[in-house]
Amino acid sequence: MGVTVDNSNSPKSFLNSLGNVLAYNAKDFYLKDHYEEVSPDVFYSELFCHNFEPTGFDCSKSSGIGNPIVVASSSNETMCSYVVTESEHNTFYKQFDNRSCALVAPCVFYGRTAKSVNARYIYALVVDLDYVGLQQLQALLFQIYTAKVVPCPTFIVNSGTGLHLYYVSNEPYPAYPKTRQALASLKRGLINVCWNAYTSRSKPTNNYNPRQYSGVTQGYRLIGSNSKLGSGYKVKAYRTGKTWDFTDLNSYLLDEDSELAFNEDCIYFKSELSLSAAKDKFPNWYQKRVVEKQPKGTFTVKKDLFDWWFKKILQGGTVGHRYFCIGMLSVYAIKCGVSKDELLEKVNMLVPLFDSLGEDQHNHFTLEEAEKAVDTWYKQEFKTFPVTSISNLSGIEIKKTKRNGRKRSAHILFMNNQRKFKVELGECTNGGRPKNSGTKEKIVKEWRITHPEGTKADCIRETGLTKTTVYKWW
Repeated sequence: MGVTVDNSNSPKSFLNSLGNVLAYNAKDFYLKDHYEEVSPDVFYSELFCHNFEPTGFDCSKSSGIGNPIVVASSSNETMCSYVVTESEHNTFYKQFDNRSCALVAPCVFYGRTAKSVNARYIYALVVDLDYVGLQQLQALLFQIYTAKVVPCPTFIVNSGTGLHLYYVSNEPYPAYPKTRQALASLKRGLINVCWNAYTSRSKPTNNYNPRQYSGVTQGYRLIGSNSKLGSGYKVKAYRTGKTWDFTDLNSYLLDEDSELAFNEDCIYFKSELSLSAAKDKFPNWYQKRVVEKQPKGTFTVKKDLFDWWFKKILQGGTVGHRYFCIGMLSVYAIKCGVSKDELLEKVNMLVPLFDSLGEDQHNHFTLEEAEKAVDTWYKQEFKTFPVTSISNLSGIEIKKTKRNGRKRSAHILFMNNQRKFKVELGECTNGGRPKNSGTKEKIVKEWRITHPEGTKADCIRETGLTKTTVYKWW
């Protein structure tokens, strides 16, 4: 096996690339020595066991089954979807051997695109652990088998520069929206447990969180396909443990993540109201949503929100989150009614900066990757995408307005009453500006007229105004 070298890169980049290859080989030798390697056909036959029974192929909703979907790069490097049929489960992975990227989610879908809204069943939770060498792998195994603070995954996958930990369910969970949300919370808690200061070279600190949070329908590199290190370094799977009842994973969550625990009650929420009964009970809804096929009601946010997020990712985008930072910028573009052309202008500005964050030649961030993020996320269906998910995917904290447990309408009423009370005290007008602010502005401007050569410090000293006030009106 040879190491692909880009001579245009710096010596540091070359050493990082070499280090990644050596780490991949060391992990693979260690895993092969201690565990059973699982071939791609066995891996996916076990993962999607309910779908690869001799029931025929039908990915329509009426089938009740769904199918795995591979998302892979084509000859021109565009990403295309490929539905895996029942008859192909032993061979489908072979056609993706030499693709630069081939991904498959631990879910099955209706239709021919791997959208979360099309998901039918969820078969596993996958923790993506990045920047893992042999030392970090051994630390992870110590925490699993000796310290018993990390749950043992069903499979450990050597994905290239990191690991994928597959926690396979005893029985697949139906991918209802509330179930997806609950499992995504549990997955977030698992990531916090598995990715720690010992299991990754990129260590979480109080000021920096490198962990990569994603939903339960996220795709991961296909077993047997190329890792990001190139064609000589395949993605390999090793059997390390049993399958799981996901409620048993709750006991491993950190104390501060107790609210992320999974409750199976969420899988029974599905309404028993038939469509015909809904037509009689909610005639207006039926006319708009079923007959006229109108989209769910939404509203357009001010463009300031889009500009605010652009600044946030400009300052806070990190390696491992670059794709989703662009994706969430696309979501805010949809929310704010920003055109795709204007969005792409912003993306073009971000790509060189995001690319400079990578440390080696296997970790570049290209315009093509950014455009894939735009194509995936610049869609009307994401207009109501929640803030919590945006924060989790991008790795950027978004502080919510504190309402002290009040609903939004009650909180607005409370704040309006607070403002009226301040007005009565003479502290501010209805517009929010203090009554004496005009006076202070006048003092500063009159002082400047009478002291044309005076400085801000002189003004502060002679008028007795605060530094903030003088600088504001200077």
